[in-house]
Amino acid sequence: MPKPARVVAVIPGHNARAPGAYCPEPIAASEYAFYCQVVDVMGQMAGGDVVLRQIRRVASGSYRQEIAAAYAQAWDCAATVELHFNFGGPGARGTETLASGSNGSRRLAAAMQAEQLRALGLRDRGVKVVSASDRGGYSVHAGKPPAVLIEPFFASHEADRAAAGRLGVLGVAAMVLAGLARFLEFSPAPFPAPKKVLDPGDAGTGGRPVRPGDLPKLRFGGGLTKDAWFHAHRSLLEEYLVRAHAEDGRSLPVLPARAALAVMYAEVGLTDGKPDPYYVHSNGERGLFPLPLNLEYWTGAPCPAPGQLAPELNVYWFIRYLLGIVRSPAYGYFFADLEEAAAARVLAAVVHGYGGEWNFAAEIPFPRRTLLSIAATGNEALMLTALQELRYKHPRERVAARLANVAAGLALE
Repeated sequence: MPKPARVVAVIPGHNARAPGAYCPEPIAASEYAFYCQVVDVMGQMAGGDVVLRQIRRVASGSYRQEIAAAYAQAWDCAATVELHFNFGGPGARGTETLASGSNGSRRLAAAMQAEQLRALGLRDRGVKVVSASDRGGYSVHAGKPPAVLIEPFFASHEADRAAAGRLGVLGVAAMVLAGLARFLEFSPAPFPAPKKVLDPGDAGTGGRPVRPGDLPKLRFGGGLTKDAWFHAHRSLLEEYLVRAHAEDGRSLPVLPARAALAVMYAEVGLTDGKPDPYYVHSNGERGLFPLPLNLEYWTGAPCPAPGQLAPELNVYWFIRYLLGIVRSPAYGYFFADLEEAAAARVLAAVVHGYGGEWNFAAEIPFPRRTLLSIAATGNEALMLTALQELRYKHPRERVAARLANVAAGLALE
């Protein structure tokens, strides 16, 4: 007889108001922002033997009140894992896990430590039993179920964060699930298999990874402004889009060319008003278009390092990223019946982070569907008001500029 599903709680460290330590590239995110993404991906990877309960810490009157309120939501869970990364002096590096000292917490910590070491290959700093008054200790003592706090790597150590960057959001999500699987003795959901080319003849690469020479050559310089560059490359970008659909390997919905081009118009990196293939974007992403760290999650395919790509590959993988959003379990349902302009606005909203609660500081239940529905209407005033009331992380002026860019992209002929 199969074992009944068990509920486990995962808690990103810190909160939206005080997001914890910042990890430089290749992570380029705070603890809270990075692990909110990890937890969202875990929710889509988990299945069968485990039900994942995502809990967010909310800033309150005191640290202890914040922790107690979060862990009260996990009272009936089989295990609780809080997710952090470390920060220290020049020589500090490695993987460690904090435990309360109870038998359950020690077993959970041993399982999590083993999987972190296996995935990252970093120095073993061991399982550390802490009291409630120690740093991070109240988290592992506050609740009823076995609880641990993991710190897989040091954001302050270049080799540590490079190892974490190689895993990316998808790999870290798989690592945490594997630790829970080891503790609870269930089989985790299979790691998402890379999607294969529908027809290698269509792709023209025989199934091997795409190379810059496989793609239409893009032109830069020569005084091409943003509008001139898009007009000159429109047909080539549509070729890229056709190729991305062929190699994605998943079925409907289709990413409309008009929607893709509008979002690309809004996201392209510019230097002196001209497209720049080496541009550094607001979150540190390098290239003509900003590729997310969890690119493999969105595309379902092995991807090269996002920040070191030839311009042609940067464009190709950005289009694969947009297509991945449209076909993802998290957002795909939203695109099924949208006309092209509405699809562009919703796609831009997801790219700009309107679907991720870690980008907002308002302490209310996060209204993802409402925000995306507002985006679809094109009502810019209502969108600006909603984002402001939810305390979106970027200033109103930047949001207004982004909305105007999407509108201009939709007006391209």
